[in-house]
Amino acid sequence: MIWYSMSMSYTIVNTPNPLARLVFGGHFYPWHVSAWIVFTFYHAYQYIVLYTPIELLVGFTLIATLFGLTEYVFHRFLLHRVMYAHHKKHHQNPLKLALVNTPMSLVCLNTAAWMLAFHRNVYLYHMFTMFIGVNYLAFESIHLLAHSYTGSNRIVLNAKQYHKFHHCNNRVHFSFQTPLWDYLFGTLAPAYKVTWYELLLGFIPFYSFAVK
Repeated sequence: MIWYSMSMSYTIVNTPNPLARLVFGGHFYPWHVSAWIVFTFYHAYQYIVLYTPIELLVGFTLIATLFGLTEYVFHRFLLHRVMYAHHKKHHQNPLKLALVNTPMSLVCLNTAAWMLAFHRNVYLYHMFTMFIGVNYLAFESIHLLAHSYTGSNRIVLNAKQYHKFHHCNNRVHFSFQTPLWDYLFGTLAPAYKVTWYELLLGFIPFYSFAVK
């Protein structure tokens, strides 16, 4: 727990192999962030005028819920089991920001798989391609802030506190943006208390941390 209270400068260490940076890098590399922004704006420009505000809100909620569940499953079962040899480096060096990322290859494969799954449903396909980038960048940003933020924003501090439980006990708190999935799947730390209204709207990213 000491690493959360330490006041120090954070250094981003680049992976020496350019191919490894491309495949395993996350939000630290400008081309990844730029690619996701271009991907999002390209599809939003094409599709957003086709839908009403209510349809867009429903679509965002659906994709945010899907992303939150996928985030939980990937973190718990893929990173902590199949790829734990890679992921444990992050647990062993939580202050090393070069390790605070989800392998880009997995993110792209997951995105491609959902696009293929939704390609026959025009509405879901459009919603997914417009909002998946927003959710992904929000997830990566909050994970980065959980390891580096020293400010006073209440929402970020609550999210940081939530993630701290995971680094103290890697069998709890696999979600990043909401406690909903940890609550539903029994991986919420007993010491972390949630209210019914947090869970009721827990599918909204960061809602729980905002009302806590």
